[in-house]
Amino acid sequence: MITALRRLHLRRIASLRLRNVIAVVAVAAGSSLALAVIIVTSSVSHSLSTFGQREAGAATIRVIGATSSGGIDFATLSKVEITPGVADAVPIVQAVSEVHTATGPQTVVIIGVTCNAASLVGSSLCSSGQTTIGANTIVVSTDLSRRLSSSSWIETDRTALPLADAVATPQLNSFNNGDAVIMPILTAQEFFDRTHRVDDIYVVPDKGTSTPALELRLTRAVRPLAGVVNANASPPEVQQAIGSFIPLLALLAILASAVAGVLVYNIVTLSLEERRRQQAIIAAVGAPPSVMLLGPLLEAVILGAVGGLIGAVGGSVLAHPVVSSISALTLQYVGLPIAVHTTSITYVVGFLLGGLIGVGAAIRPALRTRKADIAAELSARSQRERGSLKHAVRTTFIFLILSVVSMIVCWLGGRNGSLQMWQPMAAIVGFLAGAIFMILTIGSAAPLIIRSIGSREKSKLGLWRLGGANLVREPGRTSTMTIAVGASLGIALVVGSYSHSIDIGTSHSVYSSSAGHSIEVVPEANENGFNTDARIPMSAVTRLASLPGVADEERFEVQLVGVTASDLLLVEGTNDLSGHTTVYAGSAATGPYLHGEVLVGTTLARRDHLHAGSRLSLQTPTSTVSVPVEGIWAKGNSNGQNVTMSLSLEDRLFGPQLPSGLELIVKRGYSFSEITAEARSVHLAPFLLLWSPQKVLTNSVSNISGQLSPFWALQRALLLVAFISVLSTLLLVGVQRRREFGLLGAVGFGPGDLFAMVTFEAGIVGLIGSVLGTGLGLALLWGLLQALPIFVGFHNTYYIDMQSLLIYVPIVLFTTVGAAIWPGWKAAKLPILEALQYE
Repeated sequence: MITALRRLHLRRIASLRLRNVIAVVAVAAGSSLALAVIIVTSSVSHSLSTFGQREAGAATIRVIGATSSGGIDFATLSKVEITPGVADAVPIVQAVSEVHTATGPQTVVIIGVTCNAASLVGSSLCSSGQTTIGANTIVVSTDLSRRLSSSSWIETDRTALPLADAVATPQLNSFNNGDAVIMPILTAQEFFDRTHRVDDIYVVPDKGTSTPALELRLTRAVRPLAGVVNANASPPEVQQAIGSFIPLLALLAILASAVAGVLVYNIVTLSLEERRRQQAIIAAVGAPPSVMLLGPLLEAVILGAVGGLIGAVGGSVLAHPVVSSISALTLQYVGLPIAVHTTSITYVVGFLLGGLIGVGAAIRPALRTRKADIAAELSARSQRERGSLKHAVRTTFIFLILSVVSMIVCWLGGRNGSLQMWQPMAAIVGFLAGAIFMILTIGSAAPLIIRSIGSREKSKLGLWRLGGANLVREPGRTSTMTIAVGASLGIALVVGSYSHSIDIGTSHSVYSSSAGHSIEVVPEANENGFNTDARIPMSAVTRLASLPGVADEERFEVQLVGVTASDLLLVEGTNDLSGHTTVYAGSAATGPYLHGEVLVGTTLARRDHLHAGSRLSLQTPTSTVSVPVEGIWAKGNSNGQNVTMSLSLEDRLFGPQLPSGLELIVKRGYSFSEITAEARSVHLAPFLLLWSPQKVLTNSVSNISGQLSPFWALQRALLLVAFISVLSTLLLVGVQRRREFGLLGAVGFGPGDLFAMVTFEAGIVGLIGSVLGTGLGLALLWGLLQALPIFVGFHNTYYIDMQSLLIYVPIVLFTTVGAAIWPGWKAAKLPILEALQYE
């Protein structure tokens, strides 16, 4: 059997180069997104692990506070130090800020340490027996030092701290790509609002002490006010940020892999159709059934595995925009950029995934080969199966009904904030099932639409009679091409419309709240809105509030609370509830709110089983408190894991806080430009940005566009899949239609007519695919708006982006017709006599 498989199938892989290349590229294109998810996860893990190992040094355990900044007091430090098995406890302050270099601002990580942080400080900065770094010593890497000028400074919560006397050391070049600043822990506490508190404690165990046993003892010692994790574990806020990307990408990866499977199925089916008589001869001379079955499967799995390996390379390309979006978040959260990192595991998974796609797509065609009528094949009396019109209509109707039912399930799952535990899964399953059934619907409907148009065509053009009839006669290949074309256009419409719906929602939020008539003041280090370390000095708040054109000021304070990603939540302090979003339960009345009740996001409410009138258990640096819940609303910050409270309540629970943002409400008769000029005239901290409402909106739109870049990359990948689908299908069907082309040539069809017929077929598919793809996009957008708030917390208004249609419909048509040029050229060059002799 092995010899038969090698001669009949393995040799064929080497000889049929065009078909093999098409199959490999189809699998590579379809599997690349799934592999991109693996590469993204590997990249984040590798970057954070390298950063953590360098920062931890000999430490194997890290104690983290209940809040991301200043969450550990010295009482907790004392408990850690006296825990049996602890050789050394290294307290640090870690903040993210910006250094203004000679070439512009640079995001850096700030580490406040004592001399026992040997991995960072080194022997050059601390002599033997010294416990603290010199009071005025600020250390930078030599790489960063080269970018500094005599006037360079670092942004802090108090003022601009000069770096003219900074000490440069090459030891920091390998830490965070050299974008790091080391200072005495007391200096960091003073300038970054951590008075008498630290962020983390790195623990070095005694020799011979079991790390798991020590973790358990430390947990008992510091709970519930602190947590214990591995020294190089990812920060909870980073894990949460990744958690909003990966599930969506995983869903899209499943969709892309399914499209790849359809393409491979089409290629295998056409390949076996071409070799039907050869397979019959092999069976007639006594080849065992196992050869008939395993042969096609072997071809498919080899081609699929090779495609999977190439898909790993494509996955690396697709991973770049995703990693770039995540890197923008981690840079703000922990000062660490993420670089794309691939490992051998990626290629192993690609090999296995590609093989799985190949063999899965080939099973049905291979099984049909075993059931072929050998006598009929040998006498050329066999005909390919044709589906009846009645069956096609019934199938399309069933898929359509299933699509509608799935979308109803999705709507029920996302209804009223998806507060019930069963709703998220229902919304996700409904959306996925709806997407699959809608794709099958457009694939099944395309031949019916072409048949319907053809029956009404009065001119009876030769191109339409032949090209349209070919598409109707081969519904399988017509469906495959239409699905690929429609999916590409549908995703473009979804991404473009979703982006614009966010813009509209953001605009409404800004102009319906106090921000619509205010100047927003933010630290430059928090320009993107993710850096909870960046604060506004209280002296600046006082002076800005006293400007002549300022009627009032609204402060905003934030805290990240929780020791793991699963219990992390964002605490937001504000007295301004103007322009608040939909309230799903309870109320958002100002009276109860200012008297100590809180509003929570939908994800937090679902996670902790909260309802209006229940009490939320909240960790603070000094205790665990219980606060009453006034209402649950559609505020999506931190993916809906947020709690909003009055400034007085936040200050009481977490201590006096510096604001992370400030709104200067403009007096009537003053312009935004006048207030901005007044603010700059008092020479406040140079790192404070002053934004008009339009600038706030522009900045938000820019951030959103960056976060949607991975999905535009997906759309372009699907456009490539559409090109490959049309190209491969027309090329391979051209083999089956050699005799037909020969007959047409014999009765007067010239090379130009054959070329026009093939490209005409592609044009029809492009047009039908564009129409059905538009419908697919509109339906997917509606379903996405029901399910997506479960991941991101925000609910957006349904909006159709006509610009995406105007741009991508011509692109899709150009792609499909362009893919038909080569198959059309091959048909035009086909020798008539040779084609007539083909069976």
